[in-house]
Amino acid sequence: MKVINKILLIILLTNSCYGQITTSLGDKVSTLNRIQSIKKSTCKVLVDKVKSGTGFFISSDGLFVTNWHVIFNQITRIDSVGKILSSFSVVNSMNDTLVAKIVLNLSDESAIQEASFWDYCILKIDGQDRINFLKLGSFSDAYEGAPVYTCGYPLDLNEPFITVGLISSFFKQSIKVKSKDLNREVAWLDLTTNKGNSGGPLVLIGEKPEDDRVICLTSFITTPNFNILENLNQYVQEMEKRGGVKLMGIDFLQYVKLINETANSNSVGISGCISIEKVSSLTKGYNK
Repeated sequence: MKVINKILLIILLTNSCYGQITTSLGDKVSTLNRIQSIKKSTCKVLVDKVKSGTGFFISSDGLFVTNWHVIFNQITRIDSVGKILSSFSVVNSMNDTLVAKIVLNLSDESAIQEASFWDYCILKIDGQDRINFLKLGSFSDAYEGAPVYTCGYPLDLNEPFITVGLISSFFKQSIKVKSKDLNREVAWLDLTTNKGNSGGPLVLIGEKPEDDRVICLTSFITTPNFNILENLNQYVQEMEKRGGVKLMGIDFLQYVKLINETANSNSVGISGCISIEKVSSLTKGYNK
């Protein structure tokens, strides 16, 4: 019950803040240029024709970036020897569906561990030219209070959705993999994202639209309340095993599942993002 009460409190507090825009994309012309640029470069990602998240182009010839967990999740089909059976595609703002292939060397265990930790996956869309793409910047250019925006395909929306906010704070996360230390830079954002936003570009606003640069990958599972959500998910799973309980004619299990679905679909006003630096180092020379 403590977990449920926390979730309800967070949802209520967040709803009271909806609609508050804390930063500006500039004058009307600048805003239109920024919006058009990011929408044309951002796509919906499909795994076996099922929407899984968001991604964006980083080169005119079809190099594409998204989150690792957008590509590899419960939808993805992998056989007993590790061969990927699923198909991948992206849908752009013009509703064109483009076939995508994974560029990463999936036979390299070290590369997989790094991609999973930094939560990125690089894809390639062949047979395309003159694709609209976004320029990558440096995470070191970011600062607390910096105005940022992102684009994605949250929830059941089929149209690209823009969200504006601020960088609130920075920190580092570390893990040890086979005696090797992996470190990544992460930022908390005063910006609401939803399930489906993962893999979208977090763009640092420049003085002019042409100065805008992608500094992070938006990651919906990178949020301060992730542990609370994990506990709630586990609680629901345990209730399902027991069959649930009815109180005064109310199916308590269905009630909790509804709260769980709501909590797992919204970042409750605080979002997380992961530095683009690792992707930049791997794609150096392509982002032009």
